Amino acid sequence: MGDPLRLRQVLLNLGNNAIKFTEQGEIIISAHVFKQKGDLIELHFSVKDSGIGISAEQQTRLFQSFSQADSSTTRKFGGTGLGLAISKKIIDLMDGNIWVESTVNEGSTFHFTVAFEQSKIQSEKLPNLPLSHRVLIVDDNSSSRDILCHIIDNFGLRATTASSGKEALSLITENQTEDPFSLVLVDWKMPNMDGVETCRALLEKHQGDKDFPTILMVTAYGLDDARRASKDVNISGFLTKPVTPSSLFDAIIQSSHLEYAVPIKHTLLPKTNTQSLVGAHILLVEDNLLNLELAQELLSTNGLIVDTAQNGQEALDKLKDNTYDGILMDCQMPVMDGYTATRIIRQDSKYHDLPIISMTANALAGDEEKVIQCGMNDHISKPIQVNVMFETLQKWIKPKPTSVQQAPSAPTLYQQSLTPEEQRDLGRLVGIDLTVGLAITQYDINFFWRLLLRFYDSQSFFVKQFSELYKESDKEDALRMLHTLKGNAGNIGMTDLMHKAAELENACQQSEEQFTQALNQLAEELERVLLPIRSHKDRQARLTSETPLATKKRQKISSDYYQTLLNKLYDHLLNNRLDADIVAAELESIMEGNESIDVLHSIRQSITRYDFESALNKLKDLMPEQ
Repeated sequence: MGDPLRLRQVLLNLGNNAIKFTEQGEIIISAHVFKQKGDLIELHFSVKDSGIGISAEQQTRLFQSFSQADSSTTRKFGGTGLGLAISKKIIDLMDGNIWVESTVNEGSTFHFTVAFEQSKIQSEKLPNLPLSHRVLIVDDNSSSRDILCHIIDNFGLRATTASSGKEALSLITENQTEDPFSLVLVDWKMPNMDGVETCRALLEKHQGDKDFPTILMVTAYGLDDARRASKDVNISGFLTKPVTPSSLFDAIIQSSHLEYAVPIKHTLLPKTNTQSLVGAHILLVEDNLLNLELAQELLSTNGLIVDTAQNGQEALDKLKDNTYDGILMDCQMPVMDGYTATRIIRQDSKYHDLPIISMTANALAGDEEKVIQCGMNDHISKPIQVNVMFETLQKWIKPKPTSVQQAPSAPTLYQQSLTPEEQRDLGRLVGIDLTVGLAITQYDINFFWRLLLRFYDSQSFFVKQFSELYKESDKEDALRMLHTLKGNAGNIGMTDLMHKAAELENACQQSEEQFTQALNQLAEELERVLLPIRSHKDRQARLTSETPLATKKRQKISSDYYQTLLNKLYDHLLNNRLDADIVAAELESIMEGNESIDVLHSIRQSITRYDFESALNKLKDLMPEQ
């Protein structure tokens, strides 16, 4: 049976080999349904490159351990045999097949088939797009044209392709009267006439036409560079390769000038049934505070009981005093990392069967192997995909009956629509893939904004702090800050910012000029993302002073209501609940002008730092003596 963790490892191995042996050209990774029987679906994967190729004789021994294509290949490109042998072994363990087709100097295609159980999650049908039925795809690369055609076809639209800017202009002119194009997807870097020149010529010739098409530019290069190159051209939006159905759909919606631009209706809603996990006692080990809040909220609102630790040593200490149904373990942490903590846990025979699942950023195949070798059962990639996370938990976590008896109530239904006001607020955001951001919070709008505001508070001074650390040769801490920014951005849908952070990580190993350029690009994107969040924060502050809640502050506060809030806050802090901040905010709002307000400010600061013990001690000063 197919296993997601090991499938990922095979694809990484084959992809890494393809990159290694392809100095120029392209690499295409594809997957399609091979056959289906009942709930089992056999998938056919292929990794195709245009590299050096492999002779027929070399292919016969390619999957043997430590076998190489030939010695000259090994010297030039490095070894491949062990990775291919491991891939074959993994495929065999999943009862699949792997083979290769190759021609010397033309390239290779590695194929494998594996059967998987059909997912119980049902995706919703996409609504009709605000377009007519014709899309023109302009790209000199035939593979890129084929991929975009496939996506457009699945949207229910008609795709026409052009391999050059000149051909595109001819097609638009020929069809402008009777069957015009409503959308043009044009690649930036093309020979002879590039995407910018094509758009400029199109605008000069047809801008006054009644049915002038929407133009989206597609690029495999820097997004900022593409924007700068086309600043004098009226382009509605930009897409970076690889283009996904989700990113293309959102770009089309946003470029159509719909005020809300919120992908609620087309998103895969989180319909995983988490009832079997209700009452499970989980230890969540994570040093990134925003990730910790996100994961704890997702787990607790779906009925799981969650304890937290911020490094491997804290996890070991918690394990001594508590019994858990499973552990969610980040891998890269200070003091003690997740790999070391897992090895120590597995040394105790009573924990041999305790499910330990890693939560870490998707990285290289070697990191996936480390997860398995250290004794972890499975892997959940960051940025977190809610359905994948709960499916993985259900695979391993079986709550004890005693846990279920004291479990919280079952989770509520997910929100599937937005009010016009919520749509307007979200529509003002930029640089955020709302498909990701809203899905990760299970469409809890208040929680989503709380994460955004938390991100704003923690990352507003990132560039200054990072630069100071890096210049002072404290590069390890600087890179840890950068890794945190990248992870947080990815989790809440700031895809471009996540990519800029990854580019800066790479630039840290390059020249000073490349480093400075990457840092400036990240700073520009970070400011672009933070600006509307800051505006929302200011807007909410102004609204608060004008709402009935503000009136309540100036009225005599009911002692019963005040005491109820105090007791509720005490209970939330005692149980390390993240929504303690909501209760504290309510108390703070009704106590303005009261002598207790400074204590409440201090309590909220402690909660923001996740220092629940300190907040609890401060709260005791406000509690009446028993």
